[in-house]
Amino acid sequence: ASVSNALGHSPRLMEVLKDRYVSIYLAFNEVRRWEDQDDVALLLPLTSQGVLSAALKDSLEGVGNALQKTVERMGGEWKTCRAGVVGAVKQAGAAPILLAREERVRLASASLMHTGEMSVEVQSARKAHGLVILTRGQELMRATLLDMVELGAAPALLPTAHSMLESALSQLTILLQK
Repeated sequence: ASVSNALGHSPRLMEVLKDRYVSIYLAFNEVRRWEDQDDVALLLPLTSQGVLSAALKDSLEGVGNALQKTVERMGGEWKTCRAGVVGAVKQAGAAPILLAREERVRLASASLMHTGEMSVEVQSARKAHGLVILTRGQELMRATLLDMVELGAAPALLPTAHSMLESALSQLTILLQK
């Protein structure tokens, strides 16, 4: 009963989880679209893209789990909520979350200006941008965890969601430290 009461006063948690799910889904979908795009591979190697994709997928599952548990504990209909989330994802389209189009164009044009061997500046800019992409993914996960705790969904209430998000966050943290 105490678990139900703790989440029962938090319709805000449900809305925040929906918003976070949409953002993480857009980022995950963005990474999936990069698979055959060489310009992104120059910024973020395929192995790093794979780790980022897996971390985002785990985050999606964690947020989805938290959302379902929250809806059910509040006495709501999961199918209705899920349909609303799917609608929000479709409405959001394919917005770049991790790498804006302008950033890709700027980095690509900088590369083209240097014929022959790539300049140290271009290599450095690419590496820095790869780190920015990973950091943006990491921030999505970190912000989601913080929102959950601030809105009353402590790890004891939603252990699976917290565990999945923390694991995904740690995967990216390890990658960023390399």
